[in-house]
Amino acid sequence: MAYSLCEWFMQTYGDWDYRHHDFVMPQEQHSTVVANKTEEAKKEEILTIQAQEAALAATYVSAEERKKKAKHAAGLRQKSEAETRYLIDEQLRKVGWEADTENLRYSKGIRPAKGHCMAIAEWPTDSEVGNHGFADYVLFIDLQMVGIIEAKAAHKDIPSVIDYQGKEYPRQIRAQDMPYTIGIWGEYKVPFTFVTNGRPYLEQLQTKSGIWFLDLRKSSNAPKALHGWIGPTGIRELLEKDMQDGNRNLKALPYDMLRDRDGLNLREYQLRAIQAAENAIMEGRQKVLLAMATGTGKTRTVLGMTGYNLVLTIERLFSRPEFQEKPITEEERKEMLALTDDILAEILEEENR
Repeated sequence: MAYSLCEWFMQTYGDWDYRHHDFVMPQEQHSTVVANKTEEAKKEEILTIQAQEAALAATYVSAEERKKKAKHAAGLRQKSEAETRYLIDEQLRKVGWEADTENLRYSKGIRPAKGHCMAIAEWPTDSEVGNHGFADYVLFIDLQMVGIIEAKAAHKDIPSVIDYQGKEYPRQIRAQDMPYTIGIWGEYKVPFTFVTNGRPYLEQLQTKSGIWFLDLRKSSNAPKALHGWIGPTGIRELLEKDMQDGNRNLKALPYDMLRDRDGLNLREYQLRAIQAAENAIMEGRQKVLLAMATGTGKTRTVLGMTGYNLVLTIERLFSRPEFQEKPITEEERKEMLALTDDILAEILEEENR
């Protein structure tokens, strides 16, 4: 960063034709040099005089013109991925996340905590790509893993990154971190992914600016550019919207197949147990315990829950856009549901042996 700022200073106050050169680390000097303070003082005096003479001979530049040049030089300055993270830290803090790349890091023992909305840096995953599998940031609301952020240098093309690392890290969540997850959507264990290079969104530089966001909960969702970060409240609203859709589908599904005498033929107390468990899930509870006495049909009750959700999955499948373009016939739909009954019947037969 210091070298980059020196280049900016040169382009603003020195040689306006100066062009960027890659930084080369100086070689370590092992030889001992005896300093001659008198000689050094003379050299410093000569250089000071030369600088003063050059300043007097320089063409006058107005403050306004200098300001424009400084802004132009700043725009040309390439920011590293590390610098991008400092910018992201500030942007995330403004919308309500606790973010500090240097201190809120996994390697420093930072973990999610109740009552905190944190962006924890350098979170490990099982991925072997990028920074040795470390996600730049993982977003947590309380103990829930809700998003992953990948930070890139300013010159990087963002959409290509979101299709690569932006999807790779949510797939590769470690087994020990699964208690933090709130669901699984196909191969993804985190609902949202973000990629940015810290630059404000510009229409003319669409692929190299802005914050790109992808909702991984539906395969039909496409990445989109945002003009700002989504804060914890916004994330909660997105999650709540999805939960409400799921709850509506759950409530709308009839219990007929569970009562069917040729199917599971569940009794009323078993249906009430299933309904109580579903209500608990819709209220946001993560765990449900059903206490049932021996001989009251625990296996059938659990089969009722799993079979019920299998039907719900099939119903959702039929509502996908690809089926709307070429709708499945009612006969095919009945065949799929009948197959569900057959699967449950086989399980019951195995249980009764």
